Amino acid sequence: MKVTQAKWSAETPKLLRGSCESYDETIKTQVERGACQLYHLESVGVDLWLVVRFEEYVEGNELVVLCVGGVGMREVGKFLIDTARNLGFQSIRYHASNPAVHRLYCRYGFGGVEAERVYKVNVEVGNG
Repeated sequence: MKVTQAKWSAETPKLLRGSCESYDETIKTQVERGACQLYHLESVGVDLWLVVRFEEYVEGNELVVLCVGGVGMREVGKFLIDTARNLGFQSIRYHASNPAVHRLYCRYGFGGVEAERVYKVNVEVGNG
């Protein structure tokens, strides 16, 4: 598997195929500041882009997958698990707002268990 760290470009949102949802600008800024990393993974049947960050907790280090776009997640799932283990991470976390994505990842051996639910409360004036 060829893994290349990349810089954010005007094409990146298209390559990530909307997986950053409405957070493209926020994630772009985080990649540009070095808080997150953008990678391109290539192999036979794989042309995948992903944005990750690394977090430390008392329980250990966690690889957080923020966005994934392209083809080849079936082939990349085990590679990500093995790479995270080899780099000393205790876990991988990803957010999937669409339950179908989680079901698909489960079929690929990359499903995991639900660890959290995220809720957003809008506190702007005039919104109730």
